[in-house]
Amino acid sequence: MGLMRARIALSAAAIALTIGLLAIGQASGSRSGVAAIVPPAAFTGDQLDAIPNGDWIDAFGNDFGERYSQLNEITTANVSGLHTIWHLNLAPVGGNCVTACSQSASGIEYKGILYYPAYNDNVYAIDAKTGQIIWQYTANLVPGTYVDDGGGVTTRGLAIGGGMVYLARLDNVDVALNAKTGAVVWQTTLDSYTNGAFQTGAPTYVGASKVPEVIVGMAGGEIGVRGYVEALNAKTGAKLWKTYMVPGPGDANYSTWGTDFDIAHGGASVWTKPVVDSKLGLVYIATGNASPYVNRAPGDDLYTASDVALDINTGKIVWYYQTVHHDEWDDDLATTPILFNFYKNGKLELGLDQPTKMGYNFILDRRTGQPLIPTPEVPQQQYPQDNASVGNSLTQPIPAGQPFSQQCATAGEWVANGGNPNLLGPDGNPITFGCVYTPLSSTNYTAPGFHDVADWPPTSYNPKTGLVYVCSTNNRIDLYKATALANANPVVAKSYTEVSGSLAGDWVIGKWGVVTAINPQNNKIRWQLNLPDGNGCYSGTATAGTTAKGGVVFVGEASGHLLGVNARTGAVLWTSPQLAAAAESPPIIYSVNGHEYVTFIAGGTSASRGSQKGADIYTFALPNVATISQ
Repeated sequence: MGLMRARIALSAAAIALTIGLLAIGQASGSRSGVAAIVPPAAFTGDQLDAIPNGDWIDAFGNDFGERYSQLNEITTANVSGLHTIWHLNLAPVGGNCVTACSQSASGIEYKGILYYPAYNDNVYAIDAKTGQIIWQYTANLVPGTYVDDGGGVTTRGLAIGGGMVYLARLDNVDVALNAKTGAVVWQTTLDSYTNGAFQTGAPTYVGASKVPEVIVGMAGGEIGVRGYVEALNAKTGAKLWKTYMVPGPGDANYSTWGTDFDIAHGGASVWTKPVVDSKLGLVYIATGNASPYVNRAPGDDLYTASDVALDINTGKIVWYYQTVHHDEWDDDLATTPILFNFYKNGKLELGLDQPTKMGYNFILDRRTGQPLIPTPEVPQQQYPQDNASVGNSLTQPIPAGQPFSQQCATAGEWVANGGNPNLLGPDGNPITFGCVYTPLSSTNYTAPGFHDVADWPPTSYNPKTGLVYVCSTNNRIDLYKATALANANPVVAKSYTEVSGSLAGDWVIGKWGVVTAINPQNNKIRWQLNLPDGNGCYSGTATAGTTAKGGVVFVGEASGHLLGVNARTGAVLWTSPQLAAAAESPPIIYSVNGHEYVTFIAGGTSASRGSQKGADIYTFALPNVATISQ
C-alpha cells in the first residue's frame, strides 16, 4: 500500500505502555432485557459457501465474499421508505472520535445478534433489533503505537463459528471470544508489531478443512515484512500452517527476485480478507506490492500484486496469477477478490473477480488461475529508465473489456484540482504526466496515471442481475520520484522501505467516487454512477434482491449518507438522513423476525481527508419496523 496508507510511531514510552496492556483483553457489561445469544454453529463448508438468505455469517456475507443477500423485502419499489431503526454511538470513553477514529469494518449478524469491531479493536455484541449492547470486549490497544493504515486502530471485520467470535488485532494478537459472554477463550500472537508487521483484514472461518481453521493475512511489506498467510486451529488457536508470499531460497519462484537484499525488504503484504471455495478446498488471497519500489533487480517478484490460491489444509500454493509484473507504482491488490458462478456461452464458469488500483478488472477461473476473459501480455511503451528504476517488465497483462477508470494523468486535471500551475514537482523540476506503467525517474517527479482507483473497499456480485459492483475512486494523482540506492538508507521495521524506492508527493486530492456495474460475460461496463457528494468511494458495496422488483445496491458517501441504488440501472432511489460521520464502511444485509435490515458503521477513513470521523452504527428498515428510542 502507499506511503500515505502506512505509518509507524514506535516511541519507547508508547511501546513500554503497550507491552503492559497487550494481553489484557476484557469482556464487560451485558444489559438485561435484550435478545439471548445463540452461539454461532461450527459451520460446514456448504453453509459458509451458501448465499445468505437471512443471517450474514461472514464479514462479506459468505466465504465467497459476494456481499449479496437473497432477501427481497426491500425492493426498488419501496427502498425509498427506509428509515433509521436505531443509532448507537461507540465513541471511546473520554473521546468523541472526531479526529482519532476511522471505521472501515464490515459487521456480522447471526440469530438476531450483531458482532462489530470498532475503534481500538474493541468488539461488541449488539441486539440487532434494539441496538442495545449485550457485551463488550476491550482490547486495550494504544492508538498511535502500531503500524497501521493511517486510519486509527481498527480491524476491518470479524469471523464467527464454533461458538466463538474471532478477531485479528492490529498488534498481531489473534483472539477467540466466547460468543455468549465475550470472554477470551484463546489468544495467539502471530508476529511482533515492533518488526513492522500488522493485521487489518478480517479473518476467515473455514469449516471444510480437516479441523476448523481461522485464516488471517499479515501486512507490513513496506516496513520490511515478508507478507504471509497463516492458519490457526479455530478451537485452540494452535498454529497449523504458514505460507510466505515472498519465496525464500529453495522455494519455487525464488529466482523471480534478484537478491537476498530484495527479499529481506519484504513485500506481498496480505491486506485483504481470505475467501474460500470449500468444494475446491482452496483459499484465495490478494497480495501487495514489492518493496522497495525501485532499486530492485530485474524479475517479476512473485507473488507480489497477485491472486494466490492455497490448499486450505496445508497452505501449499496451488496456483497464482500476477496482475502487475515488477510493480514499482504501488499497484498492490488491496481489494479482496470475490468468487462467483456465472454462465458464459451456456457453460458454467467458476469465476474470481479482481478489481485493481489501475482500473483494470481481472476475471479468472478459480480452479486454475487462468483468465476467463482474454488477457494478453501487452508490450509496454519503453520510456527511458535510470539506474534507480531498472528491470521493469517489457509486458503487462491487460484484460479485454473496459477499464473502470481512465489510465493516464493529465496536466489539465492536475491544475484544475489545485496542482502547481507551473507544472513543477516538489523538487522544482517539471512533472512527467504519464499513464499506468510509466517508469519512475530519479531526476523528476512522475504522475503515472490515477492511483488507488480500487482500494480496500469491497466489491459485490448479484447473481440475479449478473453484475459485479465495484466501488472506486477516480482522479487521485500521486507523484513519485525514484531515489538512488546510495541515498535511500532504509532501516527495516523503523522507516518506510518505500523511502528506498520512491518519494511520493500527494499534492492533489481532487477525487470523485464511482460505482461501476461490470458484466463478467465480456468485462464491459453496464452502468456507472458518480457519487452525488463529489467525494471518493470508500464504503464498498452490498447488494440484495431476487425478483425483477429487487436488485438494490447499497453504497456510502463521505458526506455522511448511505445510498440505495437500482442494481440494474444505477439510479439513486434512496438517500439516508444525514449521519453523524462519513459513511465509509461496508453495509450488511440480514433479516430478523422476517424483516430485512441494513446496518453499517459510520466513521470515515484515512483516505477521505477531512471527512467526519466517528464510531456510529446505524440500522435501517422499512416503515413496518418500528423505530427504537434510545
